[in-house]
Amino acid sequence: MLRLRVVVSLFNLLPSDATRLAVFERLLNYSMETGNVSFISSYLSNIDVHMRAWSASATAADTKRLYLLSYRALLQAGDASSAQRALVKYLGAFEG
Repeated sequence: MLRLRVVVSLFNLLPSDATRLAVFERLLNYSMETGNVSFISSYLSNIDVHMRAWSASATAADTKRLYLLSYRALLQAGDASSAQRALVKYLGAFEG
């Protein structure tokens, strides 16, 4: 958990660009691997805000991947309603 706290602190210091997107993806994967998704749930609840901030550097594949990871993480954390919203966003990313 301490390692996750350090990574979250470092994440908060990064500028909003492609680096932040890549670090967030790794942070999300790590929190899922360690079973600590609830620790970053505030980031997941604001995923749309983050995606808008990263839109200049995020590709369509990045967007899809991040929404799918968010869905899986929220499901793992037991937040079914937020997971469903992330899944709808993921599926919506396939529309033109």
